[in-house]
Amino acid sequence: MQIISNIYCIQSFSINKRNIYFQDPPLNDPVIQQIPNGPINTSEAVVLTCSVSGGFPLAVLTWNCSGNATKNTSGNTVYYSIGFMLVSQDNGKSCTCSATHTVTAYRPQVHIMLNVYFPPTEFPVIKQIPDGPVLTGSLVSLMCTLNGGNPLATLTWNCTGTISTNSSHTTAISSIEFPATKLNHGMVCTCSAFHNTDGYMQTVHHTLNIIFPPNEKPKVRQFISGPIDSGTSVKLICSVTGGNPLGTLSWDCSGISSNNSTANTAVLEVEFTVDKNYNGRNCSCSATHPIATYRPKTSHELVVYFPPSKPILFMTPEMPWFNGNTTEVQCSSTEGYPESTFEWKKDDIILNVNESELTLGPLTKHDNMKTIACTVSNEYTKRQSIVLTSDGILLNVEYFPEITIYKSPVHIMEGNNATIVCSARGNPVPQVQWFQLDQNITEPQINQSVLYLLNVDRILDGMLYTCKAMSSSSRFGTLTSENTTKTIVYYSPNITNLEVSNGQTVSENEDVTLRCGVDSNPLSTITWRFVSNQNTLQKQDDVSFSNYIIPKIQCVHMGTYQCQATNKINETTFVDTKDITVYVLCSPRVDTRIQGFPKLVAVEHNGDLNLTVYLIAYPTPTIRWIYKNEVASVSSLVGNVYVSNLHIPHLKQSMFGEYTVHAFNDNGNLFLHVNVVPKGKPTPPSNVFVVCKTTSATIFWKPEFDGGDKQTFEVKYWKTSQVTTLLSTTPVTDLAGQSVIEQLLSGFNYSFVLQTSNIYGTSNATLLTCETDVKDIATLKEPQKMFSDVTIATIGVAGGLFVVIVLITVFIIIPFCRRKNKTDKDGSHILRRECLNQGRKVPVQSVINNTYDSVHLEVQYESLREDAIVSTKGNQSRPVDKKADPVNAKGAYYNEPPLPPDIKNIKRRSLRKEVLNHSAYANQTNLADLPTDQSIVRVESMHLTEINAYEDMAKDTKVKTSIKKSTVDKTSESNTQMYESMKDDRTCDKTSMSQKGIKATTNKLSDSKGNLYESMKNRSCENSPKSVSGRQKKVANLTTDGTELYESMKTTTQELTKSIDKMDMYASTLKK
Repeated sequence: MQIISNIYCIQSFSINKRNIYFQDPPLNDPVIQQIPNGPINTSEAVVLTCSVSGGFPLAVLTWNCSGNATKNTSGNTVYYSIGFMLVSQDNGKSCTCSATHTVTAYRPQVHIMLNVYFPPTEFPVIKQIPDGPVLTGSLVSLMCTLNGGNPLATLTWNCTGTISTNSSHTTAISSIEFPATKLNHGMVCTCSAFHNTDGYMQTVHHTLNIIFPPNEKPKVRQFISGPIDSGTSVKLICSVTGGNPLGTLSWDCSGISSNNSTANTAVLEVEFTVDKNYNGRNCSCSATHPIATYRPKTSHELVVYFPPSKPILFMTPEMPWFNGNTTEVQCSSTEGYPESTFEWKKDDIILNVNESELTLGPLTKHDNMKTIACTVSNEYTKRQSIVLTSDGILLNVEYFPEITIYKSPVHIMEGNNATIVCSARGNPVPQVQWFQLDQNITEPQINQSVLYLLNVDRILDGMLYTCKAMSSSSRFGTLTSENTTKTIVYYSPNITNLEVSNGQTVSENEDVTLRCGVDSNPLSTITWRFVSNQNTLQKQDDVSFSNYIIPKIQCVHMGTYQCQATNKINETTFVDTKDITVYVLCSPRVDTRIQGFPKLVAVEHNGDLNLTVYLIAYPTPTIRWIYKNEVASVSSLVGNVYVSNLHIPHLKQSMFGEYTVHAFNDNGNLFLHVNVVPKGKPTPPSNVFVVCKTTSATIFWKPEFDGGDKQTFEVKYWKTSQVTTLLSTTPVTDLAGQSVIEQLLSGFNYSFVLQTSNIYGTSNATLLTCETDVKDIATLKEPQKMFSDVTIATIGVAGGLFVVIVLITVFIIIPFCRRKNKTDKDGSHILRRECLNQGRKVPVQSVINNTYDSVHLEVQYESLREDAIVSTKGNQSRPVDKKADPVNAKGAYYNEPPLPPDIKNIKRRSLRKEVLNHSAYANQTNLADLPTDQSIVRVESMHLTEINAYEDMAKDTKVKTSIKKSTVDKTSESNTQMYESMKDDRTCDKTSMSQKGIKATTNKLSDSKGNLYESMKNRSCENSPKSVSGRQKKVANLTTDGTELYESMKTTTQELTKSIDKMDMYASTLKK
């Protein structure tokens, strides 16, 4: 901005006024101020203010630019402002502020030039040098220009190269230069223009066009790859990718051409038809380009398939040929492509030969009349489904006749007619004829001759017949063959011999042989059967005789035996059978094969009693039923079994008791006893014991008599310390005798009572206790021991069993053996007993081993049992020691813990009153009379038995005498005395030696290892202070009830058996 100022001096005088004023201009020129200061963008406002100070009067200011004017004065300073919006045309414009004053000499002017920023009004432009397509390797230059704008625009490139700027005062210029390569083809270079004015940015693009050749040779492919069949067309495709422009292609094989180029690939196709002359020919594709150095060529070899010619066969030597000869056949054909293969056929059967020459031989009869042909093929014939086969040649092979006799040898059923057919085949055709012993028996016939045999007899079995066949060959002479067959005559079995080597009546224990001889063809299958039960005893195939041996024959072997001979002829089975009866001399006995005989039967009051026994014996036995006296019965013979039935309707109370079956013949007697009782509560289970684990307990038992109705088992149990809380298991019918109780608490003592029930009531077994383990036995880790618990238990059980067997032998078997009968004059045995009278011998069944001992029939039946049963009345006020048996397994105790309120009926009534009205089947020894420790064991086996289902029946049964059992010492020093007591009068003396035995027994019971054994020893005879009176009473009752001998033996043995069973069950539990 320039400021120009003039200084003037003016003096004026006023003569009309009192004051004199002098005119004085400002000392300085005006000043211009621009707001905002500096360059200003278009469309923005600017304010120019002109001011001058001093002078009198004040100066007058003016502007030569138009705008919004504002004038004001402040003190001795004058201000004049103008404001307006800037446009691009204002750039470089000069605004002048002029000052005037009354002093004319004061006329200064000041100026200000405007600097306005504005963008270009055009777009940038790119120019390529040289213009148009550029060869690779040449330099290319791009120049970007943009006119206008204040200041000039800034230009930038996105391409890489040498950049230079040559801008003028009004035009911005930027150039870039680089060498052209094929990589630059199609590349877009962009020039971008920027300006200080906000929002201005413009771009311009330029695409490069570079000339370059493809970088590969042309590629040639066959439209359908692979070999080409002659006569078909082929299309070849040549292509090359890349280049600018694309390459130019051409073929040297004539055909129909078509250009199918794309933007990036040049494609030229040619199609033409081929024949076999094109096989192996090359077709080439050439490529050219503006770049003279690019001139490649690619070739493609054609593979053309064509067929061979039809084959022709040549053979040597000439036919006919003979069986065993060898010949060759040649198959001739011109070659095709690919190589030909040969296939030979003989009557449509393909021979595995791929040769032009076939060797036939050695020839056989099967080659005659066969047709030989050759087929030539290659891949062309297969693809075109062309078959090139030679004309067939029919083979003529001569051979000896071959004879076939239908079904040789000839099988004929005796009495039937037979036809024997002989057929022959050969080349030349044969004549066939039958001969017998070199004499012809038929006329010659072509290919076949038939021989007829009528009403064939077995004498023709094995007869030979010969068939001959003859043919005449023009080249090899007469050809003859023959074949022989024989006849086999079949006939059904005929049993010619059936016998018993010892005779049909034999004694027991003899070795018996049954023999059976059979005549048959074919050989027979001989089967032995026991007719009585239809059991098959023995079977032998393809034999003419058979022996069946019965070693040491027994009574059960008596019966009818059948020999059956069978053979099969023409799928028909022929059978011949014969029977023979074997009689075994034997005494009567129960035929357990049909049904055993019960020892106990329960019947409703006023119900029907039906008893049946099945017996075998020879000769015929006499059978009687006895209850006090003989009872009417019905007996019959069914086969070889004697069936005896006893039927008593409306059985009264007085008819309950023991019934006896007596059967006898010349070989001996049989006595069978059955107790008939009213239906009632079941007998308590035996062998009851419990095994406890951590949280469970298992109860084991042996079921006893069910009282005549189905029984169920239920376990009542409670914590011993909480007798008021009674629990029970679900009733079961498990005859296996086992119940598991779960969810018990660990480390507690529990009490258990096993109850058995039926519709008549409930019986209780022994009260047991056990304590559950804190830890399961299976999880305890015990220190190593020399012997395991199972081993110790097994040794203990074995030792106990041995001692029990010794006791049985000493106290039961030996006394009975000593009381065996002496031999009388007729060979019978007499029982030597003071209490029995001599008489006719009868067998008494032993309850131990089911053998038969002889006693005298004349003794009354009841007295046989009464002799061995004595009544005992001991000191019943003696308390029972409840100390537990220390030798029993953990969890199995015999002491009695407190009972819950509803089980109090289990209290032993035998401790409060005499045992006078007990069941005839319960053990009736007084507990108080036993040694203390032994009484503990008796609680287990007999306490709950005393209150069984038949407690009230004694008064109505046959046995009404108070039962007194003799006592057996268990010490070795009293054995001899006890044996003598049993031998003489079946009682036990209370001698001083026996008292010593009791003490010894008591001492043994205190030992933990002896207690279990002592608890299960033979209880058939126990100490009683009144054994002498018992012996006297036995003599007095000698003839009242003799059958008590049997009951005493039965009870003793049952107790021993139960003890042994319990030891076995306990040992098996320990093993588990």
